[in-house]
Amino acid sequence: MERIIHALIAENITFGSILVYRDWSPGKRAVFPYLLSKNIVNLKHKLREMGYDIIDPVEWYIEQRR
Repeated sequence: MERIIHALIAENITFGSILVYRDWSPGKRAVFPYLLSKNIVNLKHKLREMGYDIIDPVEWYIEQRR
């Protein structure tokens, strides 16, 4: 979590809250930050470089409902 927050700060992106889903899959957690910015392209790129998978929560939700 700390690494993600530092990435947000480095990109000068403010966040409102962070939801952590602990039971994502064995050994993994999903982190959904509520970002107060529309320009997050650089942040997504940085997080991928750090080894994180980027998940669209709406697409994930739709897949779970099928």
